[in-house]
Amino acid sequence: MKKVTYILLYLLIFSFIVLSCTKQTVQPRTITADEIKSAVTNTGAEVTIMEFGSNCVPCVKMKIILDLLVENYGDILAVEFIDTGSDSGKKITEANKIRIIPSQIFLDSTGTEFFRHEGYLSQKELLSILKKQGIMH
Repeated sequence: MKKVTYILLYLLIFSFIVLSCTKQTVQPRTITADEIKSAVTNTGAEVTIMEFGSNCVPCVKMKIILDLLVENYGDILAVEFIDTGSDSGKKITEANKIRIIPSQIFLDSTGTEFFRHEGYLSQKELLSILKKQGIMH
């Protein structure tokens, strides 16, 4: 009897752990290039950086840096993260002819591209690009 009780207890605990670790999947909404351009012009930001990436190490590092820049310069800078692995992200990635990740496209307040980069950018390099554009002093 005692053995049956322990087995049932273990099964109950195991079931609880499995159920609590199950991920819920949220279907991503398809975002078009026109919607991004519209969003860019409606943010009021002087610059929007479209960051194309996934969960690769350089992409994660870029996200950390860009989040920090938005935290410090959110009044003039916006960032749109494009997950290249999602269905909608793949469409935007193809439409923008992205070849490698991470990649960044810099857009002015009208949604016009003024700079494009492939690969990792340090915070110093990002700030330098913005200074060259006359956004930061």
